[in-house]
Amino acid sequence: MSKNKSTLILSTKHKMKVVLIFITAILLANAEKPCPPENVKVPPRALVGKWYLRSASPDIFELVSNVTEVYSAHGNHYYGNVTDVSHKHGPETHRVNLTVSGSTLKFKMNDTHDYDTDYQILAVDKDYFIFYGYPKAIPSGLALIHYRQPCPKEDILKKVKKDLKNVCLDYKNFACICINTGFQLYPVTFNQNTSTKHKMKVVLIFIAAILLANAEKPCPPEDLEVPPRAFVGKWYLRSASPDIFENVTNITEVYSARGNDYFGNVTEESPEYGQELHRVNLTFSGKNLTLKINDTHEYDTENQILAVDKDYVISYVYPEAVPSGLALIHYRQPCPKEDVIKRVKKALKDVCLDYKYFGNDTSVPCDYKE
Repeated sequence: MSKNKSTLILSTKHKMKVVLIFITAILLANAEKPCPPENVKVPPRALVGKWYLRSASPDIFELVSNVTEVYSAHGNHYYGNVTDVSHKHGPETHRVNLTVSGSTLKFKMNDTHDYDTDYQILAVDKDYFIFYGYPKAIPSGLALIHYRQPCPKEDILKKVKKDLKNVCLDYKNFACICINTGFQLYPVTFNQNTSTKHKMKVVLIFIAAILLANAEKPCPPEDLEVPPRAFVGKWYLRSASPDIFENVTNITEVYSARGNDYFGNVTEESPEYGQELHRVNLTFSGKNLTLKINDTHEYDTENQILAVDKDYVISYVYPEAVPSGLALIHYRQPCPKEDVIKRVKKALKDVCLDYKYFGNDTSVPCDYKE
């Protein structure tokens, strides 16, 4: 009898542990699981471009927020960057590789493997994609919704809700954030023991999120036509937003054409390395130009062509070096004249950009001044 009694006399701490084990078991057993569709087709290059992770089940946004992804494609493989803002580490950028096979997406990060796993693609749309997996960080399962827009509109959310229902998931169980003015939709609280240093770190994280969210983005034209061999010849990169000319100056490009592809050299000067020459290859498709540099891949990316003129080309990219986005203006002249600048300003306005936000390379001596 005394032996039986001893089995019933448990410490409060042990009782709590047993209760927590049972709660965990219940949560794991009742965790929402999808019923994957049998006929998911992922179109070629479907994941290319910029995406915003804005919905997740379970909620991961107390740990990490403002997750932005930019992918380029190479066959069935994708590569690119994921940027996020975490409360522990602040803004971070991760290099990632994705491989699509049927409806399975193999995800690998170069510097942390907490989220490496085979994700099951549940839905693909031009405005969003949904997938589900069992990463190390959340072994009970994680559903994610990635959008083309930082704040998806109501009509898109309606389609998402319908797609979730089709795969036995419910939108109401998803945590969502929308970064419209740069602020996440969850509170940040400090208590009396919070250090000033920690408060400042949190404030800086939010400022970084605001800057990233409010970065000027273009609205690409729908009817842009790029003439054959439009990029052949010599070009001078003289304007960029954000300003890159503290790190690199006097960028000159010379291209030859082979079919829809271009090849040539880019020369530049940097305070760190002096004058450098890079061999580059460009592949043109529609309004996109894929850039590959032979010796450094920080600027390898798909260029979205916004405007083409005999005197200038305007493009927009998401390179590893500037994952929030970079607008570039390439000129035929090393020092563009006033009439060219006027046309550039109008072309920028037509694609929702403003010349006043561009930095200009002033390192090149010019007789002409704007």
